[in-house]
Amino acid sequence: MRAFGALLCIGLRVALFPHSAFAADQCGPLQRITGVDTVVGPGGYMLVPVKIGDAQRLLLFDTGGAVSGVTSQAAQELHLPTYNSRVGLVGINGAKSTRYTIIPSLTIGTAESKSAQYMILPNSMPSGIAGVLAPATGVDIDLDFAGRKLSFFSTDHCEGKVVYWPAQAVAVVPMRVAVSPMGPPGQGAEHIIIPVTLDGKQLDAMIDTGATTNVLNLRVATDRFGVDVSAGDVQQVGQFEKSPSARIYRKRFATLAFEGVMVTNPVMDLIPDMQTKALGDERVTGSLTRPADRGLPDLIIGMPILSKTHMYIAYRERKVYITAAADTAQVQPASLTQTSAGSNFSGSWKIASQPVRPACEITLSGNELKGSCVGAAAKGDVTGTVAGQTVRWQWKRIANNNGNTSLWNFSGTVGSDNSINGFLEQNGRSAPFTATKQ
Repeated sequence: MRAFGALLCIGLRVALFPHSAFAADQCGPLQRITGVDTVVGPGGYMLVPVKIGDAQRLLLFDTGGAVSGVTSQAAQELHLPTYNSRVGLVGINGAKSTRYTIIPSLTIGTAESKSAQYMILPNSMPSGIAGVLAPATGVDIDLDFAGRKLSFFSTDHCEGKVVYWPAQAVAVVPMRVAVSPMGPPGQGAEHIIIPVTLDGKQLDAMIDTGATTNVLNLRVATDRFGVDVSAGDVQQVGQFEKSPSARIYRKRFATLAFEGVMVTNPVMDLIPDMQTKALGDERVTGSLTRPADRGLPDLIIGMPILSKTHMYIAYRERKVYITAAADTAQVQPASLTQTSAGSNFSGSWKIASQPVRPACEITLSGNELKGSCVGAAAKGDVTGTVAGQTVRWQWKRIANNNGNTSLWNFSGTVGSDNSINGFLEQNGRSAPFTATKQ
């Protein structure tokens, strides 16, 4: 749950697309398979509303995830049986899991999958997040962080004709796919690797929407950049719980560049490669499978940078199209969603969270929410929207004692019991909340 400031600039020199490799009569327009309105979670995570059977849950969309998975707690709550897997999953801290489950029915937007095999995650997740959703194979991914939308498109389209939203400049970044064989049979992840230049040195970097920080492999930092962890510009920020000697450091670099995108003063967490160590410990028994790109990548581009972009990942072209995050009012909607049928939002709601517990009166007109909330020491107006199962509103909180105002942003999903679960955000801090109809 850490956020760092960074300046994102996209060079105009890459604003023009290359000529299409296909004749006009051999390719077609973009075809959206499905799209969902997402929820912003701790650290800027993109959380995807899904239905597991009839239960509404939030999964973290993780392009850096080895496979899709659910937490052991979620598996217990949803009464999902677990089985021994012939392969294992290793977390960034070295924790391991060799269990998986079969989800009878999982729905994302309008797309439903049957008998989906999900790993049991080796680590816990923040409260309110049931697991991770890794990219599906064979589809393009549209990540609109500012518009809070995730869409999946067919790969069958004209080359270069993918940026459907208004953009003054487009960076076209070549990518390769590192396929990891980890997870249940047939479910290897496709990690997105792009070439980058950090302070003048070329590295391979993984695009990771599941990372709340940017990460530089500690070995790469010391060997290639000559970083001295005892220097004054390096800060120790933590250590791994199960390996206290494995320390985590933080350092600010000058520039990170990739094909027209320039990030100034990026902050990197310097992390030891616990994944390769954990995999190496299993070489004798063979109980874990090494990924194609083994262990921790050279560099991970996380949400501090990604959240400032709109990104289209074109798998067949092996390119990533990147623009600066647009004004959401100017962006073509990534999914056509209507108010959820059967949900009655007008009335009294009670919010339960650790920071605030207001009682709210809300009126729904079309897809627009309006109303007011009253807390123990504050009151204020509410405005928001409903799109499908996703609900978002902002409470302009006015303190009773001094009249100071603060903005509290709520984003969540509506469950089958008409309750709302999600995350609130205020000044960069996040916490889970539940709203119940009174």
